[in-house]
Amino acid sequence: MNPNISVINQNLWAVDFEYINQGWVKDLSFNNPKPSNYMCFTHDGKIVINKNKPFYKDIIKYLKIIMRFKEEQLGTVQGFHFFLRIFIPKADNLTDQAFEKFIQSAQLDAVQKQFNDISNIEKNRRVIHAEYIKVNKKTNGIDKIKKIFKNKGVKK
Repeated sequence: MNPNISVINQNLWAVDFEYINQGWVKDLSFNNPKPSNYMCFTHDGKIVINKNKPFYKDIIKYLKIIMRFKEEQLGTVQGFHFFLRIFIPKADNLTDQAFEKFIQSAQLDAVQKQFNDISNIEKNRRVIHAEYIKVNKKTNGIDKIKKIFKNKGVKK
């Protein structure tokens, strides 16, 4: 593995995009030919964050949380509330009523927009990853055994 690539988790990596432009990082193939300033997707559905941009650590912090969400939580009010309870440890100790008051008084519109934007990034990553798996599906051991039985004439 290239030492210029930081692997945050299986689907979230970080690298200075200038290293890619200079040819020092050849281990990545991007889904889009010109990586955006802050992030891009690989062909297999990894998110690659540009370490050369301000706030990249914050984006990674948000993504690490949001990547664990179920599909129905991404970009929803329920998901946003769940995100806040994780992201703000003190919020997790509040009663539901106190939590609602906190949300109303805190004016979190900008944070909710960031949550929605990063949720959309994660949704796109999942679509790209699923498409990659579908196209590049390798037969597993069970599929091989089924094929052998089928060739021998054994029915289900």
